[in-house]
Amino acid sequence: MPHGSAASEHEQQQMPARASASEQPEALAQSRGKAKQLMIDSLKSIQLQGLSPVDARLTAAGDLPVESFQCQLWEPARAVQELQPDDGVMMVKRFDNTSAPDSVAVMSLKGQLLGYVPRRHIARFLNDTTCGHVYAVSQDAAGLWRLTVACRPELPPLTVDTIPANLASYARIGKALNPDDWKAVQAVTLQQAGYRCRECGPVGQLQCRERWRFYEGYQVVKLMGFAAAHPQVCAVKHLDPCCLPSDPRRQHAVSLLQHINE
Repeated sequence: MPHGSAASEHEQQQMPARASASEQPEALAQSRGKAKQLMIDSLKSIQLQGLSPVDARLTAAGDLPVESFQCQLWEPARAVQELQPDDGVMMVKRFDNTSAPDSVAVMSLKGQLLGYVPRRHIARFLNDTTCGHVYAVSQDAAGLWRLTVACRPELPPLTVDTIPANLASYARIGKALNPDDWKAVQAVTLQQAGYRCRECGPVGQLQCRERWRFYEGYQVVKLMGFAAAHPQVCAVKHLDPCCLPSDPRRQHAVSLLQHINE
């Protein structure tokens, strides 16, 4: 095409549109911003992979909001009066409650039933058990006691699987499957978990563990699925109940339970 002549219609269609001078700096800044954020996320992921279970748990907990609610009291007199701010409590789903199987009970660490989570908050509790603490205990002008609890409803606690000895042999799917099938289950579980421990978050070492629920009233164990977990978490979940207090495995499990759930 001669110098200075206009491009043909076909050539114009083939030529890519060019950003104006005012658009170029903005597009370049966005591109650089995305590249910088990608690099930050990659470095953060690499750093998190080396965290201990406790440090990873603190990181994961920091990403979830703390919520508070006033529980519906069941034992308003002595049990509530003995509570102090920051005392630990547990929110436990009551599957054995035939009148309200979706109810969530508020329990003291001594096992006392304090009350129930209001129904409007129940959907927020994703786990069978949730750890929290007393935010406030008060008494109104009419003499009625009020208990306010704070927790992270979406944060799963670290607990020991309590399966009776006579049912424990049934709760071992990994041993019942052939090695190739179990490896396939493990691979799918870790991938679906985003290679994050269910209880701790992003940690380097991961295993696949079985999630069982024991229905005490029916003396039945039910497989709820599989989860990715750090080896130390697996050791706590499947701790032998016959371990003596002096056993190092029990001592380590107790220490990890305290640090993870505090």
